[in-house]
Amino acid sequence: MFIDEIKSKISLLWEMGFNTPFVQELIKGDLSKEAFERYLQQDSVYLENYVKLCKIAIGKAKTNKEREIIRSLIEFSNDTELQTRSESLDSDSISTTETEVFPETEDYINYIMSFSHDKDNYKLMIVLMNCMLSYDYIFTIAAARMNSSQNIYYSFVADYTTEKYKTFYRGWIDYMNEAYRDISDYKKNELIKIFEEASIYELRFWDRVYIG
Repeated sequence: MFIDEIKSKISLLWEMGFNTPFVQELIKGDLSKEAFERYLQQDSVYLENYVKLCKIAIGKAKTNKEREIIRSLIEFSNDTELQTRSESLDSDSISTTETEVFPETEDYINYIMSFSHDKDNYKLMIVLMNCMLSYDYIFTIAAARMNSSQNIYYSFVADYTTEKYKTFYRGWIDYMNEAYRDISDYKKNELIKIFEEASIYELRFWDRVYIG
């Protein structure tokens, strides 16, 4: 299966993400409030652009199934991820319009938005899928190692382990496996390269929000 091959090629980078100080301190509950708020603010800026890219993808979708699967991602990004980040930030925290965007965040946004010109969503869908796969991998392991009753970050991480999320995630996996089932090895390697590049941008993003 296409996604299984992706996982086998990219899992080392996800493991590096799991071992970042940001994620490790999140698991232990030792992450500073300031670092977590930096993450929430920077990730909210990223997600707002991610949703814009999803909307561009819908405009290029060729089938109802493709439109449906992208729409589900917009709903999750808006109704779950952005809403959760907004609620997690203190009321006196600055809004995303006032946030000083870190260069690493801007680089990551510029990278994903560079696929907005993809005519048939072939590569665009891959860059949309990347953070979904990495968060599932990293946060599933993280949640299992967290103290659910004492870690203040547990509920945030556990959002990515709920049955609702897993159902949404499996729907995307099934769609991508079917849509990319018959691609050549050349094209497959081209898409794996996108996963690798996006994962590296994500690693830099996490390191920067940790140090400030």
